[in-house]
Formats: sequence, structure tokens, C-alpha cells
Amino acid sequence: MKAADSLAVDARKIVRGEEQDMGVLGCRWVPPSGQLTCTIPQGVWEFSVRNDSLTGELRLRDHTRFREVRAKRAS
Repeated sequence: MKAADSLAVDARKIVRGEEQDMGVLGCRWVPPSGQLTCTIPQGVWEFSVRNDSLTGELRLRDHTRFREVRAKRAS
């Protein structure tokens, strides 16, 4: 049984117009703040979910910002 504050994110990206699978992230959800934290071997993804958008970043183990993400639900 999974914890009530955990979820899996099926991560994908689009490169040159083609969708590529990036794997499944195990994440922890904090409902009041809308914060989503996903730990991977290289570092930590932290996302904020608000209405129909998601913003976040990947910070490496040394806390260097490696990637920034902004996504909006397609209608």
C-alpha cells in the first residue's frame, strides 16, 4: 500500500517534435502548499502545482540548479 502523500509521475519530454519517455518518478505531495518533491539519484526535482500549471526545477546533489521546467495543461 502506498502512502497517502505519495504519487508516481510518468515523465516525458518532447525533442524535435517527438515524445520521449523519461521514466517514472516517485514523488511526495504536500497538499496545502501544492509542492511536489521527487528524489532521484542525481538530485531532487521540486515542483509547484497551481491550477492548470506546473513549474519546477532539478537541483543536483550539490544544490546546483540543473534544469528548469514550466508546463501547462493542454485544453
